[in-house]
Amino acid sequence: MMPRPAPMPASAPAARHGPLAQPAPDLTGGNSTHLLSGGDELFPAMCRAIAMARHQVWLATYIFDDDTAGQQVATALADAARRGVWVGVVVDGFGSKSTLPVLRQWLRDAGVNLAVFRPIDRWWRALQPGQFSRLHQKLCVVDGLHGFIGGINVLDDRHDLNHGWVDAPRLDFAVALGGPVVLQMEHAVRAVWTRAALGADWPEEVLNVARSAEPLARARRVLSRLRMLAPAAPKTTASLAPVRVAFLVRDNLRRRRSIEQAYIEAIGRARQRVDLACPYFYPGRVFMRTLRDAARRGVKVRLLLQGKVDYRFAAL
Repeated sequence: MMPRPAPMPASAPAARHGPLAQPAPDLTGGNSTHLLSGGDELFPAMCRAIAMARHQVWLATYIFDDDTAGQQVATALADAARRGVWVGVVVDGFGSKSTLPVLRQWLRDAGVNLAVFRPIDRWWRALQPGQFSRLHQKLCVVDGLHGFIGGINVLDDRHDLNHGWVDAPRLDFAVALGGPVVLQMEHAVRAVWTRAALGADWPEEVLNVARSAEPLARARRVLSRLRMLAPAAPKTTASLAPVRVAFLVRDNLRRRRSIEQAYIEAIGRARQRVDLACPYFYPGRVFMRTLRDAARRGVKVRLLLQGKVDYRFAAL
């Protein structure tokens, strides 16, 4: 039986007025943060946390490659599943399309619960609504205690899917988190895994069970794949540094501009410096005006954008 997720924190103050109105970020205290530069720092830290997992591991990523970095993470996930940890992994059906056969061999054979977000394994999938809305989350949560978030896919930093192997690693960052904010991250990755695992596959599973010569045994196998342990209770945060953190989720419905709005408000309050590193920079008028206003009032504004284009449409 799937456990009921723990209640989310109380809702933030009422949404602001205007074209970018969104609920205010829900800041929580008692968190720890550590900046990780590239996969060279992220993947070993993530694998160490997975190696210590006792209850649950969740991972969501757009690209899960089958290179050395991908195999490193996959091995850690498979080892955890073999020792009885419930491991849920969700990958994007487009971003990880070419590596899905290998991932299924690496992960499912070890007992990892692998789900595919909006798969495109059949021609008619492209005709389904929402196929252009892909899973771009890069989240990993271990036992509700250790969280990893950022812009890094499970992919070697020196491997460009379009340009091949390069000498210098790509500039990417992630953050290792501890404290109350990790449970919010867990709820988010659990939700997207459940949507991918049940949203598309569940009707087909039900039909297969009904048609099976051994429906009861088949049903038990399906349910065993969906079993989840209750999330581990977080440790006390008394020893953690009092870092205030807000976990923001962007979707294509109610929270289309939640992250953008947080940026705009932070830039609007800047007094000394704004540093923004972004590979795909397509700001709206409000965002551009906020940057210009900051520069005009004496704030040092620096933008670090993509120099080597990976997708042609991104350069348009």
